[in-house]
Amino acid sequence: MVGARRVIDPDEAAVVVRIFELYRGGMSPEAIAHRLNDERVPPPRPSRGRRVMGWTWSTIAGTPRRALGILNNPLYDGRLVWNRSKKVLHPETGRRVMRPRPESEWLSVDLPDLRIVPPALWRAVQDRRVHRRSPLLGNTRGRYSSALLSGLLVCGSCSSHYVLRKPRYYGCAAHLDRGPTICANGRLVRLELVEERVVPLVMDQVFVDDMVEYVTRHVNEEIRRLSAPRANVRRQRERDLAQARRELGNVLGAIRAGLTTASTRALLETSERRVAELEKNIPDVVPSVNVLPERIEGYLSDLRAVLNTDTATAARIVARADSAAADKWPARW
Repeated sequence: MVGARRVIDPDEAAVVVRIFELYRGGMSPEAIAHRLNDERVPPPRPSRGRRVMGWTWSTIAGTPRRALGILNNPLYDGRLVWNRSKKVLHPETGRRVMRPRPESEWLSVDLPDLRIVPPALWRAVQDRRVHRRSPLLGNTRGRYSSALLSGLLVCGSCSSHYVLRKPRYYGCAAHLDRGPTICANGRLVRLELVEERVVPLVMDQVFVDDMVEYVTRHVNEEIRRLSAPRANVRRQRERDLAQARRELGNVLGAIRAGLTTASTRALLETSERRVAELEKNIPDVVPSVNVLPERIEGYLSDLRAVLNTDTATAARIVARADSAAADKWPARW
């Protein structure tokens, strides 16, 4: 099969139109999400691992300036838009992340046969969104929370994250965003209470000899892994240089024996050039580096100080450690 053809799913299209109508009627995206969940309307992504999923207000409201979210999707108005984003390297993590392109760089084509939302309803919704538009909490996704444990705590009822919502309180994101039908756990926990209990527990588990040994071993293994390609390149080029020098010696031997021809002179120039290039391009010797346990202990001491003094920086450290070490820490950690 070559290519693909877009078709309208009648059941899903009816849900999209209803969302537009509810919004035009004055309901907020959060209220619409709660109603759809109360009515057990299947969400776009019905499940994700062990978490109970459902409609969330951010799925409906999206990001207007990036044409994301149900209320902003131009395809529902019969327009296919692409080239809205590009991948760039994140300066801190080194990972490729999506970044929006200016709207002037977007490309679009009209596809009236795929229109789901009637033109009048689309215009009414967009007009209401323009008049009500304000920075949305969901549009800050990817930024670090000012709360140390936001997004790291897990709801015991539905396995969704506990996040900072009301000032100084953590709450279940599924209950707050999707409603009690998805998760009945509406309990809020005061920020200071959680951090006073969790942070000392974490640090007591970090500041033990076997954890320092574990971190030291894995840091050194990672250093060796990153150094190996450069060392392999050096060894291969040293082998190539030895072979090139042998070939040059053979050519010089032939010339000394009286075989001086145009071919041997050309071969001599080629061999000398090859030897010179290899000598110039051999990487430096890779130094043997090992991180000592004392350095790891010093880093952990710095982490303790940061946890006590700089919440924003500590939250970034804890978040990175949580994502990077999820499959590396020993099971009991």
